[in-house]
Parts: sequence; structure tokens; C-alpha cells
Amino acid sequence: MNINNLDKKIFKNPDNKEKELITFFEQKGFTNLKKFDNDNTNYFFIGEKDGEECFIKIFNRPQVDGVDVNIERIGTEIDCYKNLPPDMLIDYIEGSKEDNYIVLRKVELEDLERSKQSLKKMMDLGLKDFAKIDASFLPETTWESYEDIFKKIDILENAGIIEDAKDIKELFSKSREIIENSKKIFSHLDFNFLNIKKLNDKVVPFDFEIAKQDNAMVDMGILYIEISDDEKLVEEFEKNIKESDLYNEQLLKLMIIRRCIILLYACMDFDTPIVRKNKKVLNDVIKKEKLFE
Repeated sequence: MNINNLDKKIFKNPDNKEKELITFFEQKGFTNLKKFDNDNTNYFFIGEKDGEECFIKIFNRPQVDGVDVNIERIGTEIDCYKNLPPDMLIDYIEGSKEDNYIVLRKVELEDLERSKQSLKKMMDLGLKDFAKIDASFLPETTWESYEDIFKKIDILENAGIIEDAKDIKELFSKSREIIENSKKIFSHLDFNFLNIKKLNDKVVPFDFEIAKQDNAMVDMGILYIEISDDEKLVEEFEKNIKESDLYNEQLLKLMIIRRCIILLYACMDFDTPIVRKNKKVLNDVIKKEKLFE
């Protein structure tokens, strides 16, 4: 049985889908399977195999413009677990691009407290540890991705969510050389407190679905947005990032704007604290002549 060949009519009932998935993994030797969580795009189970407690993630994202995004995302995640330094990762057990799942050793991860110490650890991970990785197994982010963002900007303006689409696009176009010539390192591209946890006093990244080779300011821009409403953490962020050889203020501003646009586009139909926060950060950063006054 193949996950992708399961009866789609059955999947209309979440309880039936859960039963089908349990049957699928039992046939692969897993036992004591229980649904752990589901975020409306992926399914999560815990179970055992060969005496090892496991965490199972099943990729279940909808098609985008007729393209199955699961294949690319699961491929990227599996490649990351096979190529990144093992001491940085949760133990990888198995995965299948064909069947859209990945299995990791079950561990007890702890949330990082929002403190200067935790922020420093995350920034060291993104600016130092990631920079040492040979990320050649991943594709680079190309200028075509920015052209796709330009389309999103126009759509957001037409929907009344943002203003000055032309000026925002021009800001990127004028900085094309800076963006394309920036040093490319391993970039998580969803670098936030949800996807970076603590395990035995070290920080551990996971959820590598959209990782690529990109500039270091991409992850730092994502992190900046998350801590932007905490003045003390912003001060710590400024201090730490200015110590890095990878720091470029103009590039950081652009990457913050890029992240805000991507999130606002993905959440066009929602009005949540995160959406409102990204709108505020977008407006503030665009208006600022310098990011750090």
C-alpha cells in the first residue's frame, strides 16, 4: 500500500484517514501508533519500531497551482537529515519521498525561553554553525523567486493589504546585485522559536522543508520579526548581528520585507496577531532609513 494511492474518499473523514495511516505504518513494522497532532497540513504520529520510540511526520500539504509540493518538501527534509552535521540534529531513522513521510527518534524537546541568552544561541546557530556547513546538496535561491514575490506584492496591494507595491519592488530591483552576490550558506528559511528547540542544553533545528542555499540575513530577518516587539531583545539582536562578518544592514532590511510579504500573502484571508505584527514590521522597516537607529 502506498500513502499516495489511499482512497481519497476515505480521506474526507479524518478518523478514517487516521486508521488508514496507522494500517500503512503497521505494515512497515511500526507498533503502538497514536496520533500526536495535526496542523491541517501535516499528520504526526508517535510509535515504536525495533524497540525505538519514534516520531512520524506525514506530509499532507495541498497542491499549489496544480503542483504537488509534498515531493519537494519531503525531499528537502530527508536530504537535510542525511547531510547536516549529526550533532546538530534529532536522530533520523527513515523516510520516503515516494510516500511523503519522515521518521525521527522521539526526544523531549524544550522550548527556548525568550531571553538574551537564548537569542544569542539562535544567532550563533544561524550565523556561525550554519555558515560552516557544506550546503551544496541544496539548490540556491535564485532571482526568479524574487520575481514571484513581486507578483505577490501586486496581489497584496490589489487586496488592500499593503501599499506602495511599486516602491517595494523597486527597492529590491535596485539591490539585485547585493542580493545575488551575497555569500550563500545553509539557510533554514523558517528560522523561529517554533522550529528551534533545546535538547540537552544545545539548540536543535528541525522542520527543514524549505531549506536552501541563501544569504545569512534571510534567517536573521525571520528572527528579527519574531522579537521585534521586545526592545531588549532587539538591542541584543543588534549587538550580536553587528559582530558577524555576514552582516549587511541593507540586505537584512530586504530579507525582513521579503519574509513579511511571503507571510502576508500566505495569510491573506486571516487577521491574527502574527499577521498584524508582520504588517507593522513591514511598514516600519520600509519607512526607516536605517534599521538600527
